[in-house]
Amino acid sequence: MSFDQDPASAIQRDLASSLTSVGANGLAPPDAQAPRVGYFKPNDTGLYALIEGLAPTNNGKAVLVELVVIGNEEKKHLTLEQISDAV
Repeated sequence: MSFDQDPASAIQRDLASSLTSVGANGLAPPDAQAPRVGYFKPNDTGLYALIEGLAPTNNGKAVLVELVVIGNEEKKHLTLEQISDAV
């Protein structure tokens, strides 16, 4: 959540906090690991799917990137839900 910050600043804040939490100072090149995708049961909130991927860091650890898909079969939107440590 960006609260009163612009989205880019909020993402930078969360990424910096997550990197610090795992003891890294940057991201590493991505690996070939596919993200995990889970689908919500049909609901009235519009939640469609959750995508979880691990972003490798430069010290061999990873941060968790969570994306949420909102919408229906015809139209969907992808939002960044959270960046956190993957400990």
